[in-house]
Amino acid sequence: MKIMGQVNCNFALYIGILELLYLTFREFIAVCGVALDLNGRLIESNQIEYQENMRQNFREMTNKLSDILGEQVCASVVKISMIKSKYNY
Repeated sequence: MKIMGQVNCNFALYIGILELLYLTFREFIAVCGVALDLNGRLIESNQIEYQENMRQNFREMTNKLSDILGEQVCASVVKISMIKSKYNY
């Protein structure tokens, strides 16, 4: 019986770690979105093409993470505003 309890405990730990990983990915996307937005405001005209490449790569990254997580991942307005307030941006 002790083995069954240990399996349940390990499974619960695994699920908890997996949820933490998903949350970390969601927050990473939100922070990247804020950074991309900030960079877009600071660049000069000779950096516009680079900024567009970063935006395209960001979209590709969010699409890939959406596939991995099995849900639509995006830098939501709510998360972005929370991050902006956290870092006084």
